[in-house]
Amino acid sequence: MKKNLLTIILILTILLTGCWDNKDINDLIIVSSMAIDKGENDNLDVTLLCIRPTSQKSSENEKISQNNDVIVFSSGGEDIMDACNKISKKISRNLFFSQMENVLIGEYLARENAAEYLDFFPRHPEPHLKTHIFLTKGNASKIFDNDSSLERNIAQEIDKLKSLNLKAEVQLKDFFISLTEEGIDPIIPLLEITRSGKENTSSTASVASITGAGIFNKSKLVDFIDYDAYRGVLYIQNKIKLGSGTVTFPKDSGGGKITAKVLNNMTKITPILDKDGLSVKIRIKTKAHISENTTKLDLTKSSVINEIDTLFENRIKNLAESAIDKAKNKNCSDVFGFGSIVRGKYPKQWEDQYKKDWKTLLPSLKVSVVCDVDITEIGFDANSLQLKEEDILKQFYK
Repeated sequence: MKKNLLTIILILTILLTGCWDNKDINDLIIVSSMAIDKGENDNLDVTLLCIRPTSQKSSENEKISQNNDVIVFSSGGEDIMDACNKISKKISRNLFFSQMENVLIGEYLARENAAEYLDFFPRHPEPHLKTHIFLTKGNASKIFDNDSSLERNIAQEIDKLKSLNLKAEVQLKDFFISLTEEGIDPIIPLLEITRSGKENTSSTASVASITGAGIFNKSKLVDFIDYDAYRGVLYIQNKIKLGSGTVTFPKDSGGGKITAKVLNNMTKITPILDKDGLSVKIRIKTKAHISENTTKLDLTKSSVINEIDTLFENRIKNLAESAIDKAKNKNCSDVFGFGSIVRGKYPKQWEDQYKKDWKTLLPSLKVSVVCDVDITEIGFDANSLQLKEEDILKQFYK
């Protein structure tokens, strides 16, 4: 009995040793980014930006150009998997998607029906649903034609860009949730290559930039919104973490401009159902500090700070209302998730009254925006550099 037990243990030990599906790194090529465009005859054009294996790079002491740092492969196919299989047949390594950072969707494909062609991602075992997604105007593959002026390659530049300033981070999982959940439509940041300075100068470079966003009506792209409108969407979505804004003082208040940087932002969306029908109230509370002052105002006075607060409140309110007008009113797109919030608070009324005709009711939905800005820091010097000595003394002895 003991011999039989020992034999079984030895056999199990042998079987459990090692990984049956082990993949040798020398047999893989890492896919860093993917661009998906509309092809011919209802096919897709898939372009992969891959990291060149280190064994094929130059020595450590030799400068490596970006052209040697990445390799671009492309192929058409009936779907993403078909196109990737065609690429695999032409190269000596297996495509590896687990470290893919970005997926770029071309405009023509997104306008037709983006969801129809993205089934690859939730089914394939390697790509992460935390992979970030971007839109491009025209074909997405053209982004890969550009070298990065800031990073080793364009994929790294895009990867760092997404978490700066706007915090414009939309992952595949966010896109899929917006597609399948009731009362919300997807929104994807717009990625473009822009010039860093004036044209035709030696120091001007091409850089990847987020210039706005694409708004969807479920699975179809319906319109693009600019940078400011996208900021308005992010304020409403409670996704503004960084960023700054500038307001101009009227001439009767001395003129000049003040720029403030966001320290903290909190947005609350409240659906209200009463005798007047359904409405939505948005309350945005923002804390900020002054980062530049070209006015001649004394920032130590509470009345001055209150006036600055009011100007910034109006600015944020205008951004939010502009976003609401372009998305909800003009394109019948609920990128804010108003319907989802209504469904959460009034589930019975949603099922009985609003669910079926939500897109018809959406443009007429009453939405009010209230902003509360609190300037908590004014910097090291309360006085403007433009103030003359006698002006400072007058303010001091008031």
